[in-house]
Amino acid sequence: MGLNMQLIRKKYYWLTILIVVFSTILSGNLFAVENSSLKAAIVADVVALDKLPKAKQSGFCAKSLKKWQQAADMGIPEAEYLIGRCYYLGHGVKKDYKQAVKWYCRAAEQGNADAQNNLGLCYANGIGVKKDYGEAVELFKRAIEQEYNKPQLYLYLGVCYYKKKNYKEAFKYLWESAKLENIEAQGLMGFYYENGIGVKKDYGEAVKWFRKAAEQGDISSQCELGRCYEYGIGVKLNHREAFKWYRKAAEQGDADAQAKLASCYYSGIGVKQNYQEAFKWYRKAAKQGEKCAKIGLSLCYLKGQGVKRNYYEAAKWYRVSLLSKNNASQDCQYNYQIKQAHSQAIESCYKDAQQGNQGAEYMIALCYSEGWYFEKNLTEAVKWFHKAAEQGNLHAQSALGNFYWMGYGVKKDDMKSIKWFRKAAEQGDKFAIDMLSNRYKDGWLGKKDMAEAEKWQHKTAERGDEEQNSI
Repeated sequence: MGLNMQLIRKKYYWLTILIVVFSTILSGNLFAVENSSLKAAIVADVVALDKLPKAKQSGFCAKSLKKWQQAADMGIPEAEYLIGRCYYLGHGVKKDYKQAVKWYCRAAEQGNADAQNNLGLCYANGIGVKKDYGEAVELFKRAIEQEYNKPQLYLYLGVCYYKKKNYKEAFKYLWESAKLENIEAQGLMGFYYENGIGVKKDYGEAVKWFRKAAEQGDISSQCELGRCYEYGIGVKLNHREAFKWYRKAAEQGDADAQAKLASCYYSGIGVKQNYQEAFKWYRKAAKQGEKCAKIGLSLCYLKGQGVKRNYYEAAKWYRVSLLSKNNASQDCQYNYQIKQAHSQAIESCYKDAQQGNQGAEYMIALCYSEGWYFEKNLTEAVKWFHKAAEQGNLHAQSALGNFYWMGYGVKKDDMKSIKWFRKAAEQGDKFAIDMLSNRYKDGWLGKKDMAEAEKWQHKTAERGDEEQNSI
């Protein structure tokens, strides 16, 4: 009996072990199945998210974030990538580039190509991490090894090598991208061939690549192709073709092309001269900040071409152009032409001023005041402001008020300052109205006059309402 009990216990012992072993194996398989199922769901989320309109992506991320976090805790790289993306875009969480980089790193280290791509862009642009083109290059290459979006990644590699001043490598990767029909790379190939960057200069090849990209709708290449036709670079000079390509790019909103299209209309290049169209396109480009278009707009106002002559607007746009950064366009000939035309217009304006044209007098006063085309001379500026102000030019009157108040080019004189500010304010000049209101409030003439201050304050409010209603 004792022996039988021992045998029973021994069998029970091994049975228990077998149950534990099989349970462990079974639970492990179930975990693996569960993990695999979750991974498949996360991969499906990546695909679904990419297909969603941008407006709906944030809501999708907010709803899914908890699930992604659980998956990320299990080490699923696709979930880590998605969390990084959430932090990068501020979807479902507060935007945090450093957190985005952290999660992209975790996913990239596990070989996730999406994360390698995005992390590479972070390094290339210095977003959430110190800029490092070398690190970006390595990440892009790792993603390429997985056959991930080669046309775009070759382009990124080309740009990184360009930034590193390794132009031969830059050209090599752009070439690979362009061969895979990346339109942006094809346009850049044109730029590289035209300027001899990493390859022997070849204008014919430049035109070939500009055309290839332009015909697929690349705006920058359309503008560049127009320039090649306008000046006969790598192709026979053809102003009609230049106009055609400028217009294609301009209609898609390219400021450089809009300015050049305006110049075509202004000078009759490839199209019948039309000052109204020139003004329209100069205005579109100027509103986007294109420097030469601002000068062109000033020119139109100065000469009354395509718009009623307005010296105040001419001066305003010329001043704005001087505050602008240089154009991205390297078309030096175009830049020179527009500036030369404006200079000639100022010479004509000076003759009109000598004949007593008040608007021209005001413009010449500004030129002396600002040092435009003439050597800066505040005494001369005051002389011309006086001529215009005495004929009722409100802008000249306001300027004189300021000059007498500050003592610019003339002895400081508060009484004369108030006289000219009042004349300009009575015609509705906002600066003059504000000056009068504030000076009376501050006791400009030794004694505060709140009644006068309130009177002009009221006019300031009225003026503001008029401007608001005119918008």
